[in-house]
Amino acid sequence: MIKGKRAGAVAAGRQTAGIGRRRASGGTQAPAEPVKRPRQQRIPGTEDAKIDALEDAAQDYAAKRDQRMQLTIQESDLKMTLLRLMKENKKETYRRDGVEINIVHEEETVRVRIGKSELIKELFDE
Repeated sequence: MIKGKRAGAVAAGRQTAGIGRRRASGGTQAPAEPVKRPRQQRIPGTEDAKIDALEDAAQDYAAKRDQRMQLTIQESDLKMTLLRLMKENKKETYRRDGVEINIVHEEETVRVRIGKSELIKELFDE
């Protein structure tokens, strides 16, 4: 913390006598460049060698993750459309032929369950 006359001058943005280094020409001294240290040489055997199978698997994973993220965005958009349609039709719950839609008020979203319809149960459960 700076006290006294210097505090007022520093707060006002003025430089006071004795603060900063001066060159012989009267200007402030430029900051010295940082000393460059030599970089550490690579030690043989410390860096992983290229493993094609790992890199291919990582690329495949990233591609599927990106697809999933895109699907999540589309799912969210469709869910909001469904919520809007439920509100427009003044429905809290909708059930028909194995489709069940409920509004979840706490989360302002919908919950959708698709079950087997009676016709499909009859055809495939025989």
